[in-house]
Amino acid sequence: MAFPLPNQIVSTVVMGNKTIVTFDHVGPLSYSQTTEDVINAADIGYGGFEFVDSGPDTTGQFQGFPKLNLGGYGNAVPSIKLAWWALVTATLGGQSQVLGTEAIAASNLSTFSVRIRAVCV
Repeated sequence: MAFPLPNQIVSTVVMGNKTIVTFDHVGPLSYSQTTEDVINAADIGYGGFEFVDSGPDTTGQFQGFPKLNLGGYGNAVPSIKLAWWALVTATLGGQSQVLGTEAIAASNLSTFSVRIRAVCV
């Protein structure tokens, strides 16, 4: 399935000076295990991420695991890295994926989408 945008906001909820943003994120055309899949807060219109969570992709074949990137202790960060892990053993994204391992380098993940919930500032 082709997706029109790399990040599509689903909903926002303002909570004081923070906003909880739920958005769908499409994987990269060529995944790198070294750099992973970087998402900037500015890509969805915010200054930083304080907390991020996600679930499996829409097919149930990959899981995106977010981690805060480029930040220190006790502050919001400008970006996150999403590590894509296989939930099945199969040929996906043009590569042979193995259940419970990170997506193989150069995998085309642009046909997979994960839903992400983030607390943004």
